[in-house]
Amino acid sequence: PREELITTKILPRYDGRDSRFYLKASNSDGMHGGGPYQTLEPKAYFSERRLSGFSSEIGPSGVPVFESVEKFMPDLGKTWMPGRFPLDGVWAYHDANDWPGRDTRKFSFYDDIVRNSYGSVDSTLSGAEEYLDKCQLVNYNVYRACIEAISSQLWGNASGILLWKSNSSWPSIPWQTYDWFLQAHAGYYGVKKSAAPTDIFFNRKNRKVQVLNATYKVIREAKATAELFNEKAEKFWERTWITNLKENAVADFPDTVPVVEGISYLKVTLKDQKGRVLSDNFYWLSINNDFRKFNTLPEPNLKVSVKKEELKDKSRYRVTVTNTGNTLALMIQLKLADKVSGMEVLPSFWSDNFLSLLPGEVKTIYVEAGTGNLSENMVLEYKAFNMKKTVSERL
Repeated sequence: PREELITTKILPRYDGRDSRFYLKASNSDGMHGGGPYQTLEPKAYFSERRLSGFSSEIGPSGVPVFESVEKFMPDLGKTWMPGRFPLDGVWAYHDANDWPGRDTRKFSFYDDIVRNSYGSVDSTLSGAEEYLDKCQLVNYNVYRACIEAISSQLWGNASGILLWKSNSSWPSIPWQTYDWFLQAHAGYYGVKKSAAPTDIFFNRKNRKVQVLNATYKVIREAKATAELFNEKAEKFWERTWITNLKENAVADFPDTVPVVEGISYLKVTLKDQKGRVLSDNFYWLSINNDFRKFNTLPEPNLKVSVKKEELKDKSRYRVTVTNTGNTLALMIQLKLADKVSGMEVLPSFWSDNFLSLLPGEVKTIYVEAGTGNLSENMVLEYKAFNMKKTVSERL
């Protein structure tokens, strides 16, 4: 009855255009169906049949960071289902449950990727923190991969994608890029990378580097570089390609990225003819998706400098992060936090976050927050996945 009211009375009266189309459901009514709603391995998104045409609903599970989960799970790490931590009743209540029957929206798909790829954890508070840190590795990869899978087919076999969903409507474990508290997790920044108008990315199906130019202008003499590093972050393969990137097109890098044993790291960079970085991406790769060695990665040496800029009604900080050591700094999370509470100021708007830096690499990013939300005791906190403790810098 409501749909009939909308289509026969409200739209004709207040819209006045006969061509207005009313879509009854976002995953049917002419669309090819929603999903997958369960989390897949990153490579699987490139072969998923529903990631073609216009993918109107696709839902990798985006799990919040530890700081957020602590807010709505006061007994975090104290209770668990034997053999299936963290899938206890509280996690299930907050949507991380195994749906019955053939329903594929099972959190165990996500949980299996965490355990199989990055290793299991113990059932304690520190184990829960470690688990949620590993979730960020999964988040970043799966959100980036599902959009890259669409990008690789644009203007041919695909036209777009909608994520289920951008944020959660209550404190939830899965299906969000930023949570109930406006806290972005790593997947949000994977989306920022892959959904940018210009993006250089790795096609996990054919192992080609591809470049998306979703702008209306030709990018002349663009320089695309692909570098492959071994487990010790030592470069052993590199290719460079200079070309004119057509508007609204996807270009294929002529070389195929080699398959290697163990863990390797792929760094891809796109620069314009003046040498300015237009896009970059960093991938950790393994034939068997086995990254358990990340648990014993050496700690990196990082140098972080901050410069404050005052803007109207908000404060902006320019943050420069340098990896001064000789080991990879994996997934560096930066936070603008209150020194007393240790909690991040929300919302904080980062140009990039959850950075992975190779030895000697430098990256400058920006963060903005409302000046009224900042206290007198602000600090910048940062911690890489392969760091034991969080470091605080007074602002």
